[in-house]
Amino acid sequence: MLNAFFLPSPQFVTTVGLYQILIGFFITFLIGLVLQPCIIALRLWLRYRGVSGKYSLQRIHGDGSAENRDGEIRIKFKRWRGSYAVTALHANGVPQWKGEMRLSLDMRNVGSGVYWHVDEAAGVGDQKFRTLQRKRNFKSKG
Repeated sequence: MLNAFFLPSPQFVTTVGLYQILIGFFITFLIGLVLQPCIIALRLWLRYRGVSGKYSLQRIHGDGSAENRDGEIRIKFKRWRGSYAVTALHANGVPQWKGEMRLSLDMRNVGSGVYWHVDEAAGVGDQKFRTLQRKRNFKSKG
């Protein structure tokens, strides 16, 4: 009879089990909501960490010839988003256009992005990117 006194009631066990299940669902939700994007951003950074930096601005014509233009493009990794902030500057340092670029984990050295001109009259657009990391070279179309 004394042993039965110390055993928890079935109702107590059911309530504790329900709380454990709810806490488990909450923790799983947090892992999916918070950690998964951080892990993806970390994988992108590890694969493309050499992409950030300054690049010379060139225009490639239809025949394949390259025309050097005054100015530069700055690319900076956004840590928690897993994307890159891209800014094209004139030679005097005034921004020409800004954008956001996301490189792919599935297809190596390929990505896409959007850009918008600082002068709103010039508009916005989409771009496709291909990078050659060893040469620190980007090719964009769009």
